[in-house]
Amino acid sequence: MTAFLPEPWLFRGLRWLALAQYVAAGLGLALNLLFGLWDAGPAHHDLVFVTLQANSRAQGQLSTAETSPGAARPTHYLVEKSSQHRLIYHEPSAAKRVALALLGVKNSSLGRSSLGILLFAMLAGRLLYHMLRDMRLDTPFTDANARRIRWLGLLALGIDAYEFLALKALQALVPAISLGDERLGTVTRYIILDPAMGGWGSWKFGLLLLVIATIYQRGVEMAREAELTI
Repeated sequence: MTAFLPEPWLFRGLRWLALAQYVAAGLGLALNLLFGLWDAGPAHHDLVFVTLQANSRAQGQLSTAETSPGAARPTHYLVEKSSQHRLIYHEPSAAKRVALALLGVKNSSLGRSSLGILLFAMLAGRLLYHMLRDMRLDTPFTDANARRIRWLGLLALGIDAYEFLALKALQALVPAISLGDERLGTVTRYIILDPAMGGWGSWKFGLLLLVIATIYQRGVEMAREAELTI
């Protein structure tokens, strides 16, 4: 008979952190929905603030500075990588204001996260909490935790998919306002998510979690086979 092993303090700490993330994201989700409905109110709430980002001509790469003939080459110089601007316009449609608010557009001095980001954070916190709650050192491999790791991987993959679709939706909702120069086009091409989720790299973490889930599931099967053998 396997002796019961006490739960490490690290597991307890991580479990409470996951629970705090779950609760905080849930409260944020409720507030996000509440503020989104508030944006459907009277016309004096129709101002929308959208972040635009224009890459520099050098796109962040250092280029040769223009110097006069015979002048010494400078030892260093700076090239602007990007420039952010804020587009402010009146949106008369209440439905569009609600959709923009839920996508995370800043429409006040206080920034808010998007509905999708908060939902992902809440679900990830819930999965982590239950996984750490059920994890035991004497029986580390369980079918339930294998499913939870798999769901965490799928959530990480979904973050990048959501960011792509949310950006497309944001570009469709904001009017194609001209910038006054044919070479610059309209504001649509410069719109970015606000706040951005950072780098379109979550899919790598998601694939890693799916691989870990597969290995973990094999551990569950081996533990079950060992019990049958004994």
